[in-house]
Amino acid sequence: MSSGAGDKGYKKIECFRLAKTDPEKARMNSQAYVYFAMESAMTKRNYEKYSKGSSIMSEECRDKYSNCFTLAKNCCHDKKTSSGLMSESCCASCTFHDSSKVCKRRATCSDKYGNCVALTSARGCSGRSSTWGSGASRIDLSKDCCETCSPSSLSRLVTAA
Repeated sequence: MSSGAGDKGYKKIECFRLAKTDPEKARMNSQAYVYFAMESAMTKRNYEKYSKGSSIMSEECRDKYSNCFTLAKNCCHDKKTSSGLMSESCCASCTFHDSSKVCKRRATCSDKYGNCVALTSARGCSGRSSTWGSGASRIDLSKDCCETCSPSSLSRLVTAA
């Protein structure tokens, strides 16, 4: 079997640029065709895995590293890497993951204390009575330990126990 498709670039960024500068040639590029077929048929996670990452949203917003999708899965909000903000190095993957419900919640909800997991394990988020300090008191940790008390975090805690 033969085809008129040729090889005019293998990397995603080469295929992307070719599509912008010469769409006719890009349509005949075998690697661009493979990327298109993969992206249309696979889940985002599998596409990133089997196409070796480095996604592109636009010329300005692309992943600089092949492991960005994995790095960004736990949200990118203000996270830093050795080369600066993760959202700058992994723009496409951060844009994808940060639009999820979990990441949107994390952006507006974070733990004020480093020991929230231990605090909520002992008392729960809604504030069972505590005998710390002078006398019994109720402590509501749902706001101060917002990330730990979020539904997705609580299910992880229950599963781990």
